[in-house]
Amino acid sequence: LALAEQQHLMDLLLAEKTSLEQALAIQEKTFGKDSHELIDTLARLADTHSALRDTTSANTVVQRLASLRATPSWPPVKPLDCLSPSSASHVSLGPSPSPMAEKLASLGLSPSELFGSGGAL
Repeated sequence: LALAEQQHLMDLLLAEKTSLEQALAIQEKTFGKDSHELIDTLARLADTHSALRDTTSANTVVQRLASLRATPSWPPVKPLDCLSPSSASHVSLGPSPSPMAEKLASLGLSPSELFGSGGAL
């Protein structure tokens, strides 16, 4: 990728990180810091930190995700076997990929290809 394209993608990643951090702050105030409602946003934030090669922040978010996923949710979630076969195909079993991860994939790129093995631009 040309340097200008790399910088543009870096700017998009930084904007996504800021947006996710703002969304997380709102969700924490709305649902509480230990709510399962935060899981999708935290997963996307971890992906974004990883794409930015900020492994320390990514690992911190992943640890928080693991802690949330280890606690039971309230209200309880219906088990998948209670769903009809037609609706089970539409159930998400995990967080959706971040828009930036989808953009990189659509370009046939991975974060390591974008940022190189050293991780810095």
